[in-house]
Amino acid sequence: MRHAIFTAACVAILSSGCTNLTNEMRIDREHGARRGVVTRLIDGAIKSSERPVCLAELPEAAFAQRQYVEVRYRHDPRHYDRLEAGALPPGVLAQPGDAVEFYPKNCGAGLVSTLIRVLPPSTP
Repeated sequence: MRHAIFTAACVAILSSGCTNLTNEMRIDREHGARRGVVTRLIDGAIKSSERPVCLAELPEAAFAQRQYVEVRYRHDPRHYDRLEAGALPPGVLAQPGDAVEFYPKNCGAGLVSTLIRVLPPSTP
């Protein structure tokens, strides 16, 4: 009897810990966030003519204040992959291949996506 109570308590404690961890890593899809993968860094070494449209139109001074990346993501499981440009939050570093959570915008229309965070390798 004691063993069964101890086992049940351990399972309850471990299950609640896993649930919280999973919820913290979950993507906020309900509000439009997506999981994407950084394909390249877009920095001052790239000429403005070679930047995505939404970044090419930024003044150099404004462009230099932030770090930008190109992100590939699947807009919808039935549709093709898309590329968008996004600004990294201050203090966040990303490398090509990193998974990120972000709110995609339409770079072709001049809108820069908002990156929220770099994700751990196994985030759904």
